[in-house]
Amino acid sequence: MRKAETWAVVTQLAAAQWGLLTTAQAVRFGVSVLMMSRLAERGYLEREAWGVYRLVGTPATLQLPRQAAWLQLEPKLLLEERWRALPETGVASHASAARALDLGDLLGEVHEFTVPGRRRTRRADVVLHKATLTKDDVTFAQALPVTTAWRTVCDLAADGVDGEHVAGVLADAVRTELVDPRTVDTSDLDRAAPVNGLAADGQQLLHHLLDIGGLVGGAAAALAEDHHAARRAG
Repeated sequence: MRKAETWAVVTQLAAAQWGLLTTAQAVRFGVSVLMMSRLAERGYLEREAWGVYRLVGTPATLQLPRQAAWLQLEPKLLLEERWRALPETGVASHASAARALDLGDLLGEVHEFTVPGRRRTRRADVVLHKATLTKDDVTFAQALPVTTAWRTVCDLAADGVDGEHVAGVLADAVRTELVDPRTVDTSDLDRAAPVNGLAADGQQLLHHLLDIGGLVGGAAAALAEDHHAARRAG
């Protein structure tokens, strides 16, 4: 492949993927591993992660390391191919989803993803959670597939993340209208209640988190009224 053709392939791949491309993608479209290394040596590409390169000149956003880690999960597949196969091809979740959605104040450099089966990673800063997601559990943040705000709250609570942090994520989700506490299925939180020291169910845990998040007078009160009305009707 000629230099001009090689560069055209590289830039086309990167343009559709946040300025990133993987070595496996490049090889799939006729660009050799050696040529990728040479482009990096000459300053056209910059290594973002093992097997993942960033086109020089692409802004180094806060999301970029997470996007690069996500590409590593299925390095041969293109972004659009991954989208079509969601959620089987991996979704950013837990704290990574909260940060991508700008919810709460969870810190850390670990990238967390939920995948449908057992998988391994050599990266110390990547955690893979095994779970079955539905398409309703997935949304997007800057074209990166992430778990929805509600699913993220449920995952964090079930993992035993500090209640104040989970409450902060939930409070931000309610205030930005990503979660309506009056319509969520509180049974999604049932398995998290014992982890958080509550003997009851997800409904109690939701009230507890709303209370910690400072939403007692608003969303929590409306939620309580809805539940009381439902009991009276039943």
